[in-house]
Amino acid sequence: MRELETKIAAWRVHLKEAMPDRPGTRRELEDHLRDHFTALCRSGLGEDEALVASMARIGEPAALAREFARVEGPWWRASRPVGVMLGVMAVILSTMEALVVWRCWTGAMTLLFGVHVGLVAAGYLSVLTAGLIGGCALVQT
Repeated sequence: MRELETKIAAWRVHLKEAMPDRPGTRRELEDHLRDHFTALCRSGLGEDEALVASMARIGEPAALAREFARVEGPWWRASRPVGVMLGVMAVILSTMEALVVWRCWTGAMTLLFGVHVGLVAAGYLSVLTAGLIGGCALVQT
């Protein structure tokens, strides 16, 4: 069993070299390796054969790093349009709210009506923003 842990530790080192910036992914891959190893041992395979088969099933660390780099790009590229939309909607909403406050301050609008207009506008802009974000997600996938 000690030899098994030594081999898994060596595999973990190679995986860390290949994917230094993904500790969560490395932990998950090791969990998969151990789960598959356990399943193979329970089915009657020896420890050495089970470990070799599990490592072959998971894949080489360099190949895994290439696959994960290809699948998971930087998150900020995907979220940039969403951030722009949220910023534009925040500017529109704050401008509208400033106008409502100004009209209430000058007496052109009652406070109750001003609150009503502000809340309805915020609701409509929230729904519009959620729809635009959903459309952006559909286009990017």
